[in-house]
Amino acid sequence: MLGSIRGQFDQVNVYWNGDNADFVPPWVNVVTSADDGDLTDLGKFRFLTGRGDVPQYYFTLDDDLIYPPNYADHMVAAIDHFDCIVTHHGRRLLGKGRKYYSGHQLFRCLGSNPTDEIVDVGGTGVMAFHTDYFKPLIWRDSRMKMADLVFAEAAATNDRQIVCLAHPDDYFGYLDPPNTIHSTEHHDQQRLIDVADKIYELNL
Repeated sequence: MLGSIRGQFDQVNVYWNGDNADFVPPWVNVVTSADDGDLTDLGKFRFLTGRGDVPQYYFTLDDDLIYPPNYADHMVAAIDHFDCIVTHHGRRLLGKGRKYYSGHQLFRCLGSNPTDEIVDVGGTGVMAFHTDYFKPLIWRDSRMKMADLVFAEAAATNDRQIVCLAHPDDYFGYLDPPNTIHSTEHHDQQRLIDVADKIYELNL
């Protein structure tokens, strides 16, 4: 994953939910969980603190994807064009009380998205935004392994729009890890459903 993004960003930060990140190359800034604990997927937002943050394009990435070589440039162009949060994965919520993973309209980063679409929940593994538009200070949220929903709730609360961008079905590569948040969380979705229901109401 890191090899696919090298040279695309002014700075690359990794929040490592563990103690030993010696394998990370020297061009990556690493913060480990020794300071703030295991943040699970909310670690993506650890580098937005609200204290002295300068306006910037902020990207959140996943460690199981291979990104295209023009990814950063295309995302910045999309942010400037739409003036909102952009992503390549997301859900349009279709109602309340529905299973989160299977009960809503899904736009996949690992499949073809033929058109740009407004979504209620954006995938934070393929997301970017400008901090002048939105600065989600959510990394200390207690709700772990649901960063997409925590982010979407904050966006909806602040009336911020998320656009899922068009892309071909081979735009991203996938590293197929043995354990994912989906594989551990899809069995009991009630806490996900509760937040999705709140987002649906906020976006009505």
